[in-house]
Amino acid sequence: MTMLLDTSNETTDPEPDPAKTAFRNQLLPLTVANALKVPFYRHHWAGCPTEAVERSEDLALLPTIDKSVLLAHPHRERLHPELAPEVITHTTGTTGHPFIRARSSVEIAAFKEHVAILQEVESARTGRPARAPVTFSAVPATVHGAFASTGLRLNVDVFTAAGLDKTIDLLLRDDLAPGDHERHLIGSPGGLLLLTRALRQRGLDPAALRLDRIVNLTDLLLPGQQALLRRAWPGTPLVNRFSLSEVSCGATECTECGVFHFDPVALPEVLDLDTGTPVRSGTGELTATELYPFAQLQPMVRYRTGDLVERIASPCDPGEVSVRLVGRRATTPLTTVDGRTVAVISPVALAVGAELMPELERHPLGRPGTPGAEVRQGRPLIKVAGRAEGAAVHLELRAAPAFDPDLFPQRARDLVAELTDLMERLTDPQIPRTALRLDVRLATAGDFNREGGR
Repeated sequence: MTMLLDTSNETTDPEPDPAKTAFRNQLLPLTVANALKVPFYRHHWAGCPTEAVERSEDLALLPTIDKSVLLAHPHRERLHPELAPEVITHTTGTTGHPFIRARSSVEIAAFKEHVAILQEVESARTGRPARAPVTFSAVPATVHGAFASTGLRLNVDVFTAAGLDKTIDLLLRDDLAPGDHERHLIGSPGGLLLLTRALRQRGLDPAALRLDRIVNLTDLLLPGQQALLRRAWPGTPLVNRFSLSEVSCGATECTECGVFHFDPVALPEVLDLDTGTPVRSGTGELTATELYPFAQLQPMVRYRTGDLVERIASPCDPGEVSVRLVGRRATTPLTTVDGRTVAVISPVALAVGAELMPELERHPLGRPGTPGAEVRQGRPLIKVAGRAEGAAVHLELRAAPAFDPDLFPQRARDLVAELTDLMERLTDPQIPRTALRLDVRLATAGDFNREGGR
């Protein structure tokens, strides 16, 4: 199993690859060889020079795939015929038919070995002995199914009153596992905020839970939400993660440069929205290749995730793919400028800007009948859409105010003006302002609920 990076010839290479790229290039030929044992890829790659794919830049020799391409083939044809599933996961189905993902025991073992190596490296760097993690997972199974765990994981419930009580009791215990362990809490933004609120209501100091790390998963954690959590958990590192249920192509938001850096176990690409070729900078669609031995049973090679990202050169991870999130391709307004497709506005940037407006209503943290149903600490209730009108672009934003516009008409007009100004500032500067029409319409929270909520 190729797990460690061979650096024996680094001193003779005048321009060595960045560390993660070199690691990925070692695994890429093994990844292609493994995928060729799967019926789907033998069919999909017919006529492609697979033997020439040796480095990350060679991936362009292979066609991309997406969920629709995969679902057009029977599930069994997408699996390695010599391996059996150990864990089954599933997607939410919010962007189409739910996608089933299978992982084998050998992949999970590879992840465990990789994590152990990283822990040894970190221990050597800091001089502190490595500690095995105990992870408390507050991510509902309905969101991403089961997780392929690389350590001791306890699933907890923070979305019901009884679940919150049990979770807090569990987190206060110190006898869950023998020996010295790190204690990690992972959850969605809503789950982390609900647990924090419950601790405050019970008069408990979060420090009593002795957490070594808090990790946000499944959704964007807005700056205001991050600030609230950091105030409540002083001294506990808060890690913001980007992840997908279809592919293990996770990335961590850097506290220094503010962009996301990808894990080495997958090879990310950012593809031009028109040509599908990799870009060195600017906005494109995130495409991911899971690497052998971390993906064997159900390989995912050049999978188009449907996520729009902006590739940015970061001094914290030089030479590697680092990104800022833009939004889902299906819900991001797009237009054509000088023959090229561009994102009119970033829904992620719009949500970040709108969070600074207390006049806007927020999504509740929980569904009706749960403790979070009345807690309005989620994303601002806004929705943007765009359409072409000849050579012009019409961008419409609907927003739910946290007050009655009929009672406060001037305040409503001021809010519309502020939102229009925000849209103006965030719209791609390549779009001529004479070709842009901006509309803001105030709606009610009920209008958003009738559309299916979140």
